[in-house]
Amino acid sequence: MKLTLTVPASAEPLTRDEVAIHLRVGANETFAESAYLDALIVAARTQAEQFTGRALITQTWQLKLDDWQLNKIILPRLDVQSITQVQYIDVNGATQTLASNQYALTGDGNRLLVPSYGVTWPSLRQFSDVVTVTFVAGFGAAASVPQPIKNWMLLKIAALYENREGMLVGQTVAKHIYADALLDPYRVFFA
Repeated sequence: MKLTLTVPASAEPLTRDEVAIHLRVGANETFAESAYLDALIVAARTQAEQFTGRALITQTWQLKLDDWQLNKIILPRLDVQSITQVQYIDVNGATQTLASNQYALTGDGNRLLVPSYGVTWPSLRQFSDVVTVTFVAGFGAAASVPQPIKNWMLLKIAALYENREGMLVGQTVAKHIYADALLDPYRVFFA
């Protein structure tokens, strides 16, 4: 299985101004460190996506597989908005595109791609990466990202902003035990 981001999110769940307010930094500090704040937003979003298994803002992914996965393809990013295309390499080595009426999305967060009722997946060439599923996933725009995820991102950004080194020496560090729990309702475990 190979998963590739083909069209990244066009925006971030948080703006630089929202982060600056949370960090309690003034306009001069915000301006001086704008690139750094932007990088922290991307880092926090990426970590939240990895931890939850979800795409936060609408983005397009391509999944390559060696077979049809026993009639049930588990898409490794939620929430799936649509399937752009399903292609496969037939037994003769030709690339074919499956008609959209040949498959359906089902399951929590539209995470499962299955053959439509009465349809059997076509035979494949015995090789690697013979099935390619291109799909769009994410909550949508920034306003659609759940607030607990944004709150977790703000806490993560604040920790990274205040502690710019990889390790703290000679300091006692207390973890916010509730912080990661903010993401728990949004975590997806792929079987």
